[in-house]
Amino acid sequence: MEAARCAATLGRKAESDSHFDAALAATTDPVARARVHQLRSRVLTQHDHNEQALESCLAGLRALDRGISARPGPLSVLAELVPALLRMAWARRGGLDRLPPMTDPRRLAEMGLLADVTLTAMRLARPPLDALVTLRMVNLWLAHGQTAEAAVAYAKFGLISSLLFGAPRMGHDMGSEAFSMARRDGDPTVLGRVMVFYGGFLRHLRKPLRETTTMLEEAVRSAMRAGDVLYASVALGGALSYLPMDGHSLDEAHGQARQGLDFFRYTRNWAGVSRQITRFCAAVGGAERFPEPPPEPDDVEVPDDDGWSDTLGWVYDVAIGCFLGDAAASLAAADKVLANPMVIRLSDSYKQYFWSMYPLALCEAVRTGQLPKRRLRAARRARCYLDRARRRAPANAEHRYQLVHAELLVCDGRPLDAMAAYDAAIAAAEAGGYNQDAGLAAERASRFHGAAGRGEVAELYRQRALRHFEAWGADRVVDRLCAGQQPTRPQPASPARRARGGLDLDAVLKATRALSGEVVLGELLTKLCLSLAEIAGAERVFVLLPSQGGLRVEAAWDSQRGAATAVQSGSVGVHPDLCPAIVRYVHRTQQPLLLADALADPTWQTDPDVRRRQLRSILCLPLSRQGASSGLLYLENNLLAGVFTEARMGLLDLVGAQAAISIENARLYETLEQRVQERTAALRGAMGELEAAQSQVLLQEKLASLGRLSASVAHEIRNPLHFIQNYAGLNIQLADELRVAVEALPDAPESQALREAAETLSANAARIRDHSLRADQIVHDMQFHAARRDGDEAPTPLNDLVAEYGRLAAAAETALPEGCLALHLDPALAEHRVPEASLGRVLVNLVKNACDAVLARAAREPGFRPAIVVSTQAVGVGARVRVQDNGGGVDEALLSRVFEPFFTTKAPGQGTGLGLSLSRDIVVRGYGGDLLLENHPGEGCTLVLELPRPSQGAWEAAESSPG
Repeated sequence: MEAARCAATLGRKAESDSHFDAALAATTDPVARARVHQLRSRVLTQHDHNEQALESCLAGLRALDRGISARPGPLSVLAELVPALLRMAWARRGGLDRLPPMTDPRRLAEMGLLADVTLTAMRLARPPLDALVTLRMVNLWLAHGQTAEAAVAYAKFGLISSLLFGAPRMGHDMGSEAFSMARRDGDPTVLGRVMVFYGGFLRHLRKPLRETTTMLEEAVRSAMRAGDVLYASVALGGALSYLPMDGHSLDEAHGQARQGLDFFRYTRNWAGVSRQITRFCAAVGGAERFPEPPPEPDDVEVPDDDGWSDTLGWVYDVAIGCFLGDAAASLAAADKVLANPMVIRLSDSYKQYFWSMYPLALCEAVRTGQLPKRRLRAARRARCYLDRARRRAPANAEHRYQLVHAELLVCDGRPLDAMAAYDAAIAAAEAGGYNQDAGLAAERASRFHGAAGRGEVAELYRQRALRHFEAWGADRVVDRLCAGQQPTRPQPASPARRARGGLDLDAVLKATRALSGEVVLGELLTKLCLSLAEIAGAERVFVLLPSQGGLRVEAAWDSQRGAATAVQSGSVGVHPDLCPAIVRYVHRTQQPLLLADALADPTWQTDPDVRRRQLRSILCLPLSRQGASSGLLYLENNLLAGVFTEARMGLLDLVGAQAAISIENARLYETLEQRVQERTAALRGAMGELEAAQSQVLLQEKLASLGRLSASVAHEIRNPLHFIQNYAGLNIQLADELRVAVEALPDAPESQALREAAETLSANAARIRDHSLRADQIVHDMQFHAARRDGDEAPTPLNDLVAEYGRLAAAAETALPEGCLALHLDPALAEHRVPEASLGRVLVNLVKNACDAVLARAAREPGFRPAIVVSTQAVGVGARVRVQDNGGGVDEALLSRVFEPFFTTKAPGQGTGLGLSLSRDIVVRGYGGDLLLENHPGEGCTLVLELPRPSQGAWEAAESSPG
């Protein structure tokens, strides 16, 4: 079977099939044949050969005499449903945790096969088969006892309750309880599968959609830890497919979809989902910004996903038509969705998304006369569906319900109610972080107000929609909303005004065009200073922008230093070429200040900076953008008085308005550039993590193969060792019989020689047996040392564990005097629970080492009284166990090696040197603790076991949150 799996991984399906056929022909045991069929089904499902995978599973069930039809009828489902409902009601009343474990091998094999059929049935869009298999799993579980797949069956039962019985709340609660069961059992394979069903289909019924995406990402990690590549692919495909609709930006969705495509190429399935997401991003955000991945080479097999990605793509096409204002394209895609049987496989989130976009296209087509008004019946049914959804999970459906409700109110001629519904849709979408839906609602509101003749209100909503679509990354939608919009331009001044000011308006228009086309902040400020100096005839120009704590000089121009500007970034209070008092005044009042001659002005002539620098003509005016302050412009000319006039100030105000807009755009550009760089770095890091994860998967496969080889070698070594032990024992018996026979012979020189030969033979056989036993123990310890340990599932109070295993270890040493073991247990640790089996082995090793140490000293020193003290102590949130003896301690030169494998201080033949190494490995790797040695030469030593308190899972807090 390993050869078959390897051949399938390499894409050699024919070779894989031949290996599986050989494995089936080699056995007649029903359970073994069922396992071959199950492995074959998983390999086929992984490569998206779902029909063949299903047939393999059904063949395995037939081998167990539990066959079912690939297309069962309603009566078959009903036959399983009635006992499942009765058993479930009875079991839930008594407590599901009280069910005994399932032990029948045939039932266990059947349960495993049924668990694999569930996913295949869903992907083949066969609800009756899916329901039948799930109900049979529930009946098996409740009738024959607990098994690992019971949590999967319970989650699927919740899914059936939601989809078929119309009970989404009960379905969510069952899925949540199944998730708790799987997390409590700790099996990563079952946990990953439960999170796929609960997270992908049930969690969003009550929780925000983003929590669903987060759980599916955790399901990917759990499945990969268990080596369950198939369910990892399913979980990742579900998580990615939610990205365009759960509020993530298009940059995030496109980046993760491209990364997921590499993973799907490795797993050979679900690649169509990534391609549909990248296509959606390119359609809404532009192909230049979001390029689609290249097609697969001709020699690469593209598995068939049974139309799942096509169905998902049609749902996205409905949304694309709404975003791009193409109602006809939306309706055409919607017809494909409604006519396709795969739609029944869609989770509630996909259906919500479809039933929120489809009514928008219908309403648009009805308003423009493309469809008759009777077609709005489908939109009203969609509104009822969204109304039920928002009552369960308002964070997911409230904004979508309000937008569909507003569109229907417009069609029904209720404009006042429609206005309130549009505002409610925008507010709910903004509160939930759904930029795409907030932008769509604002665009529809703008269109509504524009049709009613409220142009200014419509423009406000249009600007709001633009902000949301820009934040989402939908460049094509932004271009569509900006098409045909003429920018507001200042009206040219009258000839009389131009004559009074003596100004050239062509220079003003030239300056505004130059500023509007610049997005780099440094270059923009340079052009601004030069333009102001040219238009106003200023000797000095300063641009001050807000920063933390006030204003800072960002750019300055001085006619005496040439035409170039320098970015100063200096504080106003310490700048030598500014009058801080004037700057503070204008900044506080936000009113322009024009001084024809500051030295002659009674308000400012006493200012020390005015007097020191002999300031004459000064103009300081604020920069504002939509009523918000965005900086100041400060101009000086100390050569003449009255250089700056009201006419100059009015025209400079136009330049300042354009400058404020350009500065804001430049800063947004800087922020966008920074975000792009950060996002690029994050994507590179994520790609590196994904590559590392793929390398880790390959490494784990290699290590698993090496581990199986090592186990086989160890098994082969132990077999001849057992023969050596047996023959050595037989030799000892034969030597004893020979010695007895020689004793019966008369005394003779030959008799004495025979006696000595018999004794030598017996001694040599005993040595052979002892050394073979020691070699067997070493191989056994090496196997345990190399085995992977994920923790135990039976937590026991620490004090009880220490007392029990300490007494057992001491009682095993018959040479140990009575009463030399003392226990000091801290009452504060009465409720501190730890895994029993592995830590029990550690305690036995520590106490046994202490016993060996005191017995060795007692053999050396007559009259010595051995003493061993085992104590527990609460330390912070953890616990400490100390095993202290008075055996004389360890030589200081050997302290650094006591935890090395195969190192021992005992006499040859009395230890393998693996006890402390195994114990420290269990504590450190398995439980995150530590094992230390405190040495007291000549007096004894103490082994200290540090144990942390078990941590709670991250999902426990999420599950306990309200909502």
